[in-house]
Amino acid sequence: MTCLRLTALGIAIAVVAAGRLQAQAETPPTASSPGIFDYSDTSISWSFNFTTREPNVLWSATKNVFTLNHIDAWKYGTNYLNVDLLKSDNRDPEAPWGGPGYPVPGNGVGSGAFEAYALYRGALSLNQMFDTVTFTFGPVSDVALYFGGDINSKNTAMAPRKKDVLVGLQASLKVPGYFNVSANFYKEWNHNGIVELQGSPPGTSVDVNFAPTAAFESEYMQPLGFLGVPLKVSGRTSVVLPKGTDGFGRQTVAEFLTDNRLTLDLGRLIADKSNVFDVFAGYRFWLNKFGNNPYPPSIPSVPGTMESTFYVGVTWHVF
Repeated sequence: MTCLRLTALGIAIAVVAAGRLQAQAETPPTASSPGIFDYSDTSISWSFNFTTREPNVLWSATKNVFTLNHIDAWKYGTNYLNVDLLKSDNRDPEAPWGGPGYPVPGNGVGSGAFEAYALYRGALSLNQMFDTVTFTFGPVSDVALYFGGDINSKNTAMAPRKKDVLVGLQASLKVPGYFNVSANFYKEWNHNGIVELQGSPPGTSVDVNFAPTAAFESEYMQPLGFLGVPLKVSGRTSVVLPKGTDGFGRQTVAEFLTDNRLTLDLGRLIADKSNVFDVFAGYRFWLNKFGNNPYPPSIPSVPGTMESTFYVGVTWHVF
């Protein structure tokens, strides 16, 4: 019933956004005063994920995800903030299920877990800060100082409390839309509640201090207007190299995550009002989730650490 209520709430977002779309279609545009941002967009979204996976859980789970997203561009760079609230079905259950002595059956058990995850990324343009074109060359339009971090919390037996920071350089490439790639220093801290429930055996740690490593990220958006509809393709990809041992004392491996989607500007399509109401469909592939290897001969291999899921959703651009 919880998943049904969340799905109904997601549909309600679409209805409210459609009402706003109709109101805007009937209201003449007004001039707006300039602000500190060259571009700014804040939106809320709902998406439904079909086959998510979690480490040490043998079954895939569905998730309802509510997202607050903000992006802006100003004189010296950009800011990006994304906050997800994720509610799983009961095949990814909240504590104590999934902990020692509480296995998760194939048909699920208890209540689905709840997670909050926030991500921030910022970039400062070296061309803009130093009033130069030195950092424009070949296929590169700009180079920026790139920085950010993530934080999360989830009410499972593992009780993760991830915190990470990264800093590096980002190159922007000369393409329609945008395509940015970065190389970064990366440092992560986390929490392992399973170890605590096991009495913290030797060689394990409850508060996990991962080794510094390197991380690489890319993000892109390409318009597909040549198809005759207001469609775009966009995505983010990240690679985190091995980061030492985890809370169980296992060596981590390189982690790969890519998330890509097709977005249709429905407001522009049906009412000639851009950037009001979108619908989207996407695919996410996550290999070695959290640095764990799902395949033998990893000792031990960890099931549930390769995720392959499609998702669909709606977005309302609030302001």
